[in-house]
Amino acid sequence: MPPSSTPADQTVLLEKPDLPRATRPVVGGDFGVPKHIYDQEPAGCKVLVLPYTNQTGGENVSINLNGETNIDNRDTLGIDDTVELYIPNGKLRPGMVNRLTYTVRRLSGIPETSDPPVEILYNEFRPGLFDRTPGDGAHSELELILPDEIKNGVGPGFTRATVCVSYPYCRAHDRIWLNCNGKPKYHTVPDTEAPSPPDPGSPTPTTICFDVTSADLGDDHAQFMFSFTVTDQLGNSPDLNSPWSAVQTVDVDQAGLRLPVPIPREIASDTADDPGIIDLEKLGTNPLLLIVLTSDPRFLPGDTIEATYVAKVVGQPEVTHSETGTVETDGFGQKQACVLEIPNDKVISGSTVQASYKLFRGTTLVGTSKTAHATVIGAAQNLLPPSVKEANGPILNPVQAKDALHIVVPANAALLPDDKLKVTWTGAAGTPAGGSHTSGEWPIRDGWEVPIPNSVVAFNLGKSVTVTYTVIQNGVESPPSDPFVLNVQALSQDDLLVARPRILQAANNGEGAELDVATFTGNATVRIDAWPLIAQGQYVWLRLKGKNNDGTDYERVLWSSALGSRVSASWVSDGFATNTVPFTELQGLRNGSTLTVEFKATLNQSAEEGLADTFPLRTYTVTVMTALRVVSLTASPRGAEHLFLPESGFPKTGFNHARFTINVDGGQPPYSFSASNSAYASIHAQTGEVQRTTYHEVIFTITDAAQPNPNRATFVMKQAALWFTGLYGYETWSTAAGRGRLPQIGHLTLGQGVRGIGTLFGEWGDMQVGYNWPSGATNEHGAPDPNITEYWTHENSGDGSYYTVSLKHGYPYKRPHNWFIPHIGVVALGPAPLLLDAFGFPPGLRPPKDYPDICELEKA
Repeated sequence: MPPSSTPADQTVLLEKPDLPRATRPVVGGDFGVPKHIYDQEPAGCKVLVLPYTNQTGGENVSINLNGETNIDNRDTLGIDDTVELYIPNGKLRPGMVNRLTYTVRRLSGIPETSDPPVEILYNEFRPGLFDRTPGDGAHSELELILPDEIKNGVGPGFTRATVCVSYPYCRAHDRIWLNCNGKPKYHTVPDTEAPSPPDPGSPTPTTICFDVTSADLGDDHAQFMFSFTVTDQLGNSPDLNSPWSAVQTVDVDQAGLRLPVPIPREIASDTADDPGIIDLEKLGTNPLLLIVLTSDPRFLPGDTIEATYVAKVVGQPEVTHSETGTVETDGFGQKQACVLEIPNDKVISGSTVQASYKLFRGTTLVGTSKTAHATVIGAAQNLLPPSVKEANGPILNPVQAKDALHIVVPANAALLPDDKLKVTWTGAAGTPAGGSHTSGEWPIRDGWEVPIPNSVVAFNLGKSVTVTYTVIQNGVESPPSDPFVLNVQALSQDDLLVARPRILQAANNGEGAELDVATFTGNATVRIDAWPLIAQGQYVWLRLKGKNNDGTDYERVLWSSALGSRVSASWVSDGFATNTVPFTELQGLRNGSTLTVEFKATLNQSAEEGLADTFPLRTYTVTVMTALRVVSLTASPRGAEHLFLPESGFPKTGFNHARFTINVDGGQPPYSFSASNSAYASIHAQTGEVQRTTYHEVIFTITDAAQPNPNRATFVMKQAALWFTGLYGYETWSTAAGRGRLPQIGHLTLGQGVRGIGTLFGEWGDMQVGYNWPSGATNEHGAPDPNITEYWTHENSGDGSYYTVSLKHGYPYKRPHNWFIPHIGVVALGPAPLLLDAFGFPPGLRPPKDYPDICELEKA
């Protein structure tokens, strides 16, 4: 490597570096660097520095370009080795003279630089630039312009004509190679007609013209081919994949041995017609005329003319047709032109045509004609756009194509019964292959409606498709017709209702809203009917979602793409498919919960669920029967309600018209209620409300609506331990006691506000609200107090007063014996409900010695 700092450069006499692969000589420089030794070489362009005077090993040699020093360097190995260096890619500049030197750094440290610089030319763009139509064998930008003297055929007397070529990035000193049917004709572009180096040229084509003589053409040929290529002075050819222009074929007959060229013509009387153009619009449905002029003395009456017509379309087989005619004379013995007819269907739009003939006298060949060349323009027939039978103009409701799909080709009088049609349905961009279809050949004799598989519709829902057709005549297929753009609508939810999933065991064969698990045994069947455009291979998804009895989410996946679930052939043929749901899973659902059945399908046969159509959901209300049972008892259901468990022993007390409701669950509603003896207690048949009339035991039976075997449950109301009788109005204690046995405190309450088993207030609550029992009292002075809600007990407080109990709040109290207070009687029919103390109080409920005023107690 060169040292980091060196003494001042000394320019000495060193030999110029060499570019061994470069082009030399070139006008305007020492070397021309073509692209193949620079752009296409990873290391760049090779530069050689030959051994120089007093060279020793270990000296550093570097190259400099356009003022940039040391773009590459290497040390010498000895006294006579050549140093190989490279101009890196991107360093050479087009449009200027590049100047290259090299510098030697002696071991003494004194650098020496070669002088004068080497001058290098480089072109960034090839002549002709890029071929814009690769694959057709001809460079699109190389234009060969033949004069009429050559294009229309070269005959006797031809001496010279001016040929022109045109191409971009034309530069002075380019070498043009005109290929004359294999014989080269070269022309170098002068600096008066194109930019001189180092001018890079222009993308605008430059036209260069030069003369071609009779001698340049060489031997005659009926299919004489002209083409050209070009190389710039640096050695760059055009696009490496297409170095030649398009070939132009003419008839060269300088010896004048061939018969006159036939004349193609659309209309016989059109003397101004251009024989090089066949216009299909002018031709219409008529045959093409091939006119052979017979004035040449080699034509004799009775001779046979055998013409050959060839039509060529790129990428298709050639169409060849032969016609035969005879040389005839008019009434004056003058030879007439022979007019041959080429069938209309052989004249193909966009084709190039060649026509020639041979002249026979008997079986002897008299001569061969020159070849006529023409180009066919216009439309072969008026191939109007097709339509779709099942569509409404440009819009297709896919349901209309659920059974069949037809492409309708407009009737065309120019077509014959043996001609054939081929229709093409092209799906939208990105549509899978199944969304496009090209039919086989359809004979026109079978009609203008061509059926195609309707399965293509499902792949294009909500998209636009293109429909075209071609015409096949004598084995030759026309270009496609004008396109018909069809907008395919998506399937609506109404369209998919026919395949809404259903569980057959649900109400109304699955169409109802209820799924009663008690109505069937075994697994449930989910059925999906066929939908419009169903097809084998479409992926499907089927899920059930609900709520388990324990509150967790329930989900069962029956079909999915992960499971490989697809529409089968039998599904299509049978019109439905089924799957099963385990019965045990349905039994585990929460009673009254919602079960949703979800079904999806990808009509385009994609395995991605996100692309699937979701069908209308099916939702069921699930009924799961549990055991019929009594769950609670509501005491005093209209005003003083309180719930007791059925196993609590309620009711242990009672009175005439005491009410409670039997609450049930499970089974199958509605329920009916009955009593073993309605004389002891009645029960409402629908609501289950019981009303006691005696203290006797009664058995109540509950029956559900399950059929044919209804479920039953019972509740046994035991004989009452305490039965309260004789609800009386306002009397003093002595009068009340004289009417019968008054209850103890423990018969009436468990404590203020306490509801429980075994006492009147505990079981039945606020008697004033629940049963409209009387309230209020009058003291010994006759003053009434309507706020008192107490009833007499038989228990004496020891100070001339007796204990009372509030049947509204449940608290005990005492009143003087001469107060007027309501009271009831009691009959003890069983063991005492509570162990009472010596004063008749439940444990812990004995009032204090001095009782507060009633108002104070109620406030408490």
